[in-house]
Amino acid sequence: MTRVAAGYTPAMRRLPFLMLMLLTLTACQRPPMALPTIFKAGAVAPLTDTPSDWRSNEHTIFFATDRQFDADKGDTGTYNHKRSGTLELGQLKVDIGDEGAWEALDAATQAKPDGKCPRPKITGIQRDGAMQWGPAGRPNQGNEPPSEKRFIQQLEAALQQSRGKAITIYIHGFKNSFKEAALTTAELSLYSGGLGPFILYSWPSYDSLFEYSHDRDSVRFTTAHARRFVELLANEIASGHLSATQINFIAHSSGAEVIGSVLRELGLMSHTWTPEQRQHRWKIGDVLLVAPDISSDVARERILKEDLRGMYDQIVVYSSERDTALRWASRVLYRATRIGSVRETTLSEADRRWLGQAKHVSLINVDNQPNGDPVSHSHHRFSGATVSDILLSLRSDLPPNERGLVREDDELIWRFANDYTQRATKAAVHVYGAANPSPEAP
Repeated sequence: MTRVAAGYTPAMRRLPFLMLMLLTLTACQRPPMALPTIFKAGAVAPLTDTPSDWRSNEHTIFFATDRQFDADKGDTGTYNHKRSGTLELGQLKVDIGDEGAWEALDAATQAKPDGKCPRPKITGIQRDGAMQWGPAGRPNQGNEPPSEKRFIQQLEAALQQSRGKAITIYIHGFKNSFKEAALTTAELSLYSGGLGPFILYSWPSYDSLFEYSHDRDSVRFTTAHARRFVELLANEIASGHLSATQINFIAHSSGAEVIGSVLRELGLMSHTWTPEQRQHRWKIGDVLLVAPDISSDVARERILKEDLRGMYDQIVVYSSERDTALRWASRVLYRATRIGSVRETTLSEADRRWLGQAKHVSLINVDNQPNGDPVSHSHHRFSGATVSDILLSLRSDLPPNERGLVREDDELIWRFANDYTQRATKAAVHVYGAANPSPEAP
C-alpha cells in the first residue's frame, strides 16, 4: 500500500507540474513594455509633451529598498533577495533606447500598432544611504540625517523640472529582482510624459518561482518600512521641502498587500481625524492595483469595511479571469479567490453590497483586450490597454466611463469598450494634448 503523507492532497501532487509550466512561460528574456494603446493611433505624442529638462534617453528614477546590497553583481552592483534591517534610499540612471537619440525615441512611441518601448538598461546607481528612524520608530522630523536630506533634495529638483507635481511609487510583486522592477519603473516613468518623479519601492523578493513562502514573509517584513517611507514623504510635503501635491501608487501582485497594509496602518494612526484631515496629511492620490494577490474577503475587510475615508482619491483594481498565477494560488495555496482574478459571477452578496457603496473603488476586467503575457498576470507590462488606463488615471481625474470603460447597469466590474482605442485616444488627446495641434488651436 502506498503511504501518503498527512495533508498531501491531489492538488499538491500537481504542484511540480504547475510550477514547471509557469517556469516555462516566464523563463524568456525580458521583453520591453507593450506600447500603450492610446499612443498607437498617432493622435497623442507622449514624449513631445515631456518638459525639456526631461528630454533625455538617460532617465532617472528614485528607489527605496530593504534588500541587501551586493557590490559584486555587475558593473554597478545591485540589491539581492536578502532582507536588510534598514531602508536604503537612492537613484538609478536608466538608458532607454540609443543614447542621445531622443527624437528616435519619441518617434518609436507614435503611430506603430505593434510598437514597443525600446529596451532599457541600468547604467548607474547612486546610494544616498539608509533612512533612519526617530523616536518610537517614526521618521525624523526637522532633524533628518544627510542621507534623507540628499534624497529629498534630489526628489524636489525632479519635481521642479516636471510638468506635474505628483510622486508615483511602483511596488513590484512576487518573483521580481531589483533590476527587473527598476526597468519597469523607468518605462512607466517614460510614458507618463514628465508627470513627476517615479520611485521604485523594492522589497526582498527572491526572484524564484520556488520561494513563494520567502516572498510572503518578505511582504510582512517590509510593511513597517514602507509605512515609514510614506510618512517621510508626507512629512516633507507638510514641511514644504517637497512641492508634491499627491503621492500615487502602482502595486503589482504581492505588492498590493504592501500598500494595502500601509493604508490600513496609516488609517489606524489617524482614526480620529476627519477625511479632510487625512487627505491633507497623507496626500495619497491614486492607488492602482494590478493583479493583486489578495483574497477577496481580506480585500473586503481591509479596504471596503475599514474606515479609510480620506486615505486616497481612488483605488483601481485590474483583474483577469485567465490569470494563471493567481488561479494556481487560489486553488493550491489558499483555496480562496484572489481579487486579481475575481469576476462578476464570483462576487458574493457581501462584496456586491460593499462595492456598491464604495464610490472611489473600481474593478476592471482586462480580458477583452490583447495581452502579450502568456500567464496573464503582468497586465501593466504586456497589456497596452491596461498601461493606457494606468496613465490616464495618473494624469487626470476622469472617471472610468470617460477613460473608455463600460459596464451594464447591474454590473460592478468594468471592462474595456469594444471601441476602446477610439474612446481612450479621445480622452488621451484631452489629457496629453494632440500630437500635431492645428495652428489655430489656442
